[in-house]
Amino acid sequence: MPLLNLFWTMLIFFMWVIWIWLLITVFIDIFRDKELNGFTKAVWVLFVIVLPLLGVLVYLVARGDSMHERQVRFGLCLLLKGLTIREVEEFK
Repeated sequence: MPLLNLFWTMLIFFMWVIWIWLLITVFIDIFRDKELNGFTKAVWVLFVIVLPLLGVLVYLVARGDSMHERQVRFGLCLLLKGLTIREVEEFK
């Protein structure tokens, strides 16, 4: 039985770490998005803070595809170091 408790504790811990990582990723994406204005960003942040599970799920369904595009664009900017995000967008 103690071994089962250990596995259960490890599962809970890893799920908690994944949840924190997902929240941070969503917050980073909200503030990284240049298409959203300040009011919309504030609404998304409040939605994710007030109703975290529902807010993250709705955000991933509504904006998940563009989330990947922004992450790739940011990674390309880091890779090319000398270019800004605007210059990378013009490079497309």
